[in-house]
Amino acid sequence: MINFLLLSLLSGVIELGSVLLGIKLGVPVAGIILFPFWYQLGNLLMSYLPRKKSLYLFMLAIVILGTIINSFSWSYIVLAIQLVITSYCIQAAREKNKKSCPTWLKRSFRIGGFAISAIFVSCNGQIILIASIFFSVLLLLRGTTIERVASGKKKYQGISLVMIFHQIHYFVYTYIMPIYLYQNTKSFIAVAIAFAITWIVYLSPQVIVEKSGNVKYKKVFFVGHSFLAVCLGLMAWMSRFGCTEGVLCCWLLTGFGGGTVFCIKHLCSKYEKMNMDLSENIGHVVGPFLAVCICYYFPNIEITALAFVSCISVVVALLSAIIVVVKERKNG
Repeated sequence: MINFLLLSLLSGVIELGSVLLGIKLGVPVAGIILFPFWYQLGNLLMSYLPRKKSLYLFMLAIVILGTIINSFSWSYIVLAIQLVITSYCIQAAREKNKKSCPTWLKRSFRIGGFAISAIFVSCNGQIILIASIFFSVLLLLRGTTIERVASGKKKYQGISLVMIFHQIHYFVYTYIMPIYLYQNTKSFIAVAIAFAITWIVYLSPQVIVEKSGNVKYKKVFFVGHSFLAVCLGLMAWMSRFGCTEGVLCCWLLTGFGGGTVFCIKHLCSKYEKMNMDLSENIGHVVGPFLAVCICYYFPNIEITALAFVSCISVVVALLSAIIVVVKERKNG
């Protein structure tokens, strides 16, 4: 379990740290957000690449070669490849204990990774990437973390549009916020701590609601996501008028609405059998990809545009959830 938690910590460091590194290197906004896109792409590949030790060794060699290349002259493409590969190996090494580890515990270590992610900017991220890939591949070669999923694999029935659009909403706007905050603080440490705090807020709804007992999941979801849509709409409006304090306040408050994501699988009986992991990973990749496109075509108003698109994604998730609930009632 300790290995799993350490990998969760490293994943947080790399995910947010890649954004901070992009800021340090002076990469354009769209290029900065592409860094976490590559990280998320590595997660998505978990659903498609084979679990082979020869593949892990090949990936290790590629990351080491990338470090050698970046030691002489920094290359965006090389770093992007390193992020994809390292992310994939970390997730592969985490796979076995992912379901057995309590959600609050693994997320706590991920939040810890966010809080210390400023360390990633040292040596252009190479120290953390090399340490992460070596640790992950070592565990994978030992075979202690490789999940044998071929024979007893759980049968899933489709993917969840509600979950996909929920994840899209978050990953459309989340990576612009560290950039925005850094522009106002000029401190990587402040950015990392603030990002970690938003995740603490994000975790609080599930803890509060489930401790109250007799949870009405559908009601919590619709109330929470309606509140989330309002917060994002206000964020878009306030950013348009340069209200920095209002934007940051809305950013913090979005966690209370977004934190009701745990209710999605309870919207209907069909959702309990869907592949939520794949649904999440699709949203994780589509979200930052949309963000990159938006930042490229709408420079100088990135916060406004991204918050607006995020708000629309939440509305689509709400409408999709209504359709799902109504259909079950008709069929029930």
